[in-house]
Amino acid sequence: QPMTRILTVVGLVVVIHAAYSSIHFKELLKASGLEDQAVVPPPDAAMEAIAGFFITLLGVLLQAGELKPVRSSMAMSTMTFDRIHRTPDFDTFNHRGRAIHQRMQSLGLEK
Repeated sequence: QPMTRILTVVGLVVVIHAAYSSIHFKELLKASGLEDQAVVPPPDAAMEAIAGFFITLLGVLLQAGELKPVRSSMAMSTMTFDRIHRTPDFDTFNHRGRAIHQRMQSLGLEK
C-alpha cells in the first residue's frame, strides 16, 4: 500500500511540475515579446503532463484493491428486496400533517 501512495504522489508532483513549466514558458514568451507566436505548451511539458497523468492513474488503480464481480449472487442471496432497494430519497419528515393538525385543534374541529 505505501508504494502505491508514493506512486500517486510522484505522479501528482510530475503533473504539477509540468504545469509550472508551462507557466514559466509562457512568462518567458511574454518577456521576449513573442507571446502571440506560441499557442501550445512546449512538447516536453506536454509529455511530462501525460506521463504524470498515467503515473497517477496507475497509483490510484493499484490502491483500489480487489474488485467485486458484477453478479455477486452469493452476497445478494442473503439480502431481502427491501434492503437492496432501500433509499432515503422519498422519506419525508417535514410534512404539512403537523400544521394541519394544529390548525384543526385551534379551530376546535379536533381534540
